Order: sequence, then structure tokens, then C-alpha cells
Amino acid sequence: MNNEWLSNLKVGDKVFLRETYWGIYSYKEVGYVDHILSTGEVCVNGIKFKKGKTSFNSDNPLEFYAYIEECTEQDYVEYMQQRYAEHIEARLQNLSEPLTYEQAQAIARIMGWGNQ
Repeated sequence: MNNEWLSNLKVGDKVFLRETYWGIYSYKEVGYVDHILSTGEVCVNGIKFKKGKTSFNSDNPLEFYAYIEECTEQDYVEYMQQRYAEHIEARLQNLSEPLTYEQAQAIARIMGWGNQ
């Protein structure tokens, strides 16, 4: 992992915060740099990162492991668009009311499924 971007971080900068639990579950979110220590450690959402990574359990690093990744403006836009698409997909899977015919047609048109 190229860490040159870490030396250019400033308080308030956006970064991606990646968290892994038990080496299986992985989560990605946008975090913000809280402060930068004189040692070069970067604090994001209250978590200290040395050279962009940390591990909370020294006995078993697979239990919880976190690291930060560079988040450019383009990366941020793409991430937010993906999150929005996932949100809409989840809402479609958990509809409390059935779609109307017109709503179904609009979705089919957008998805390129044609009209019925």
C-alpha cells in the first residue's frame, strides 16, 4: 500500500475507514481526520492509526483490524453514489406497500427491462 498520501493529511480531511472483524466481516465508511499527533499518528473518528493501520487486540489481530485509505473527491462521489444505490435497493426489497403499476414500469424502464 502506497502511504505517501498520509503525509499530506490535514485535520478535517476525509478518509475511508476500513474495519475488519474476525477476518471475515469488512466494513467501509467515510471518516474525518480528528487530529495528527507529533509522532505522525493520525486520529480518525477517535481511533489512532500509525502508518495508516491499527489493530485493537494484540492477542488476536484477526478479531478487529482497521486501516485508513485515501479518499479523493472522485472516490467520495463514487462511494456516496454506491451507498445511495444500495439504500434504494434495500428499500425495494423491504417495501411496506406494493409498487404501483406505474412505479414498476418506471423501474423496469430505468433498468432496461422493457415494458410489460
